[in-house]
Amino acid sequence: MKVYISGPMTGLPHYNYHSFDKMERTLLRLGHEVVNPAEIGRQIAGSAHLSDEQLRQIMHDNLAALTTCDAIVLLDGHAMSNGARIEVALARYLGLALITQAMIEHGNITPTMEEAS
Repeated sequence: MKVYISGPMTGLPHYNYHSFDKMERTLLRLGHEVVNPAEIGRQIAGSAHLSDEQLRQIMHDNLAALTTCDAIVLLDGHAMSNGARIEVALARYLGLALITQAMIEHGNITPTMEEAS
């Protein structure tokens, strides 16, 4: 299953890339194909402060990548992120499975992910 990771970035140290990378490793171990927005951000700007133009480009690329996925994984704090809320709205519109970080940590993702197939 192809899974997109969504969570807070803006205003956090190093854009919270470590949380995205940790979740990516977990999902890969579980056998999923992963789209990690932190990787998209690194490709555009590294870990430097992002300009408004770079932020728009990253959001554009993230949303395009999300449309290719079967599910979205919501990191803790996603509800406080404007970008993540946009991603969740699009995922719901597209009918993707929504999976929380807590579900993964408790080993409770298989039923939700199978529904997305």
